[in-house]
Amino acid sequence: MTDVRPNLAQLILDRKMGRTFERLAADCGGMPAARRLQQMANGNRPMKNFPDPDTIRAMAKGLAVTESEIILASARSLGFAVDSAGSDELNIAGAGALPDDAQKAILDVARALMNAHGTKARS
Repeated sequence: MTDVRPNLAQLILDRKMGRTFERLAADCGGMPAARRLQQMANGNRPMKNFPDPDTIRAMAKGLAVTESEIILASARSLGFAVDSAGSDELNIAGAGALPDDAQKAILDVARALMNAHGTKARS
């Protein structure tokens, strides 16, 4: 990501990952439309309001981030001074729905990487 705490435009561009805005809109379930996503990403039309709940959910799905990330990025775009607590955390959208053994495997790999790089987990 270009910024640890991106606004919505930065988040869209960071998570677009080479997709066209049409493809991104499709990945979001068609909401928001490709044109609106492009407007949000280029910042030519400053945001005046938070996206509605259905749009937040759709964008989170299409961008593969949490709904909280969309909400925080939207707040930053609107000029609110927000900080995501634990900016050193990594969230994997949808991983909570994995079976327990798969979640444990992810945690084991993460702990091994943290140990290898001298990073300490917070309790």
